[in-house]
Amino acid sequence: MLSKKVLFVIILLLSAALVTVYPGSPVKGWWSSLVNKDALSCARNDSVCEKFKQIAPLPVWWDEVDIGTVEISDYDELIAYWQSEKRCCSEQEIKFTNRQFFKAMYLEIIAHTDNPDIVVPAINLMDLTYLNYDFHPLISFALKYYPNYEKPLHACANCKTGDTLASLLIDLRGPMARKNLNQEYIDLTEGFLQNRGREMSDYYEAKVYLGLARSYKDSRQTSTAIAILSSMPQTYAESPRSGSLTSTLRGADRLLKELLPEAGSSANQQ
Repeated sequence: MLSKKVLFVIILLLSAALVTVYPGSPVKGWWSSLVNKDALSCARNDSVCEKFKQIAPLPVWWDEVDIGTVEISDYDELIAYWQSEKRCCSEQEIKFTNRQFFKAMYLEIIAHTDNPDIVVPAINLMDLTYLNYDFHPLISFALKYYPNYEKPLHACANCKTGDTLASLLIDLRGPMARKNLNQEYIDLTEGFLQNRGREMSDYYEAKVYLGLARSYKDSRQTSTAIAILSSMPQTYAESPRSGSLTSTLRGADRLLKELLPEAGSSANQQ
């Protein structure tokens, strides 16, 4: 009779063999979870890591996705991994690679909460399709714990150091609006624009202002929304006309035209 210890070792070896020979094996997710369980442990006394785990629960599909070996130690390696991820062509392929990227970034964040160049860009890139995940807490986490983050510029000639934070603010507006947290979004965004607005590229800053105007509209502060929208053409009159900036200014003009009759009607009623 084989001892329980020997049987356990045999089962582990057979499971590893199945994962290697049959990548689609049902034990693949279980094996990956077993092998990488220590990766979910925060370093001793790392309160920021523990906070991240509290606000970012593992998705239900976590154990079904194997990421293999991913080693990221800096911003350039993170971007290289992002660029290497396959994002086509069937829905099933996109779903798998998006979940694979999410899982890899989640583990890298836990391992590197002391490195803003990994945490902030990772969260900025993680919000993909087929994840069934609420990213509002993750974005809020990045903005709260890394408000002074500066995007590296060596690989982006036309970027500014505040662009990644601007991107997070843009992505945050939708979830907060759906949760009727417009005033909270207004307060947060006004603070970032005051402290970091000059460090945002014009096309990012304009999107932030457009989102801010929409939040003022949704919170029934129409006059403030109109003031923001009315100032945007002049603010960006000398800015290079990228496709993104042009599209944003058109959106601002449409919203302004929508709000002006509403403001006039309110004034007449008073």
